[in-house]
Amino acid sequence: MSTTWLFIFDHPGADPAKDRWILDSPSLRAILVAIPEVGDAPALAKELAASEDVKLIEVCGAFANADVVRVAEAVGPDIPVGHTYFSQEAAPGILRFQEAVAAAS
Repeated sequence: MSTTWLFIFDHPGADPAKDRWILDSPSLRAILVAIPEVGDAPALAKELAASEDVKLIEVCGAFANADVVRVAEAVGPDIPVGHTYFSQEAAPGILRFQEAVAAAS
């Protein structure tokens, strides 16, 4: 039986019921889910923690620390919740990415 971890990221217009990918191997199962707004993460995390027996959760770097805390509170102390970060050296690239997203909107 494999162990399941969950990665949640925000993507405007996403439908978490459809915008979901599962990667399976004999020892590890990864579920990646796009949500339309960061505020949707706690409920989704709680739901999947129960229904998919998730053992670890990681959230996108676009989440604020308070959002990560809300996810952790939703799933309880037995499931670790991690937060993706970028190094300071990545700041120029992140700015270019944000500008490209804004220009495309």
